[in-house]
Amino acid sequence: MEVKKKTTPTPYVRKLRLHWTLIIVSLPFFVGSSFILYKRVILGHDKRKIQKEPTLEVLINEIGNENSQVEKTKE
Repeated sequence: MEVKKKTTPTPYVRKLRLHWTLIIVSLPFFVGSSFILYKRVILGHDKRKIQKEPTLEVLINEIGNENSQVEKTKE
């Protein structure tokens, strides 16, 4: 069995490899951002908003309000 030595790719092959790599990497970003833009501009959807987690103070106030409402209903 004959072992072939690795040859370095020609400049043409390197250029082709670079172009295909750029296409494969950038195409999903292009498609995804285009779809999001289409939904916002054409379909009229709102911009996505990040929901903030409530702080500890807010949670404590909510629990306190619920407890006071429960006590009022018991009376």
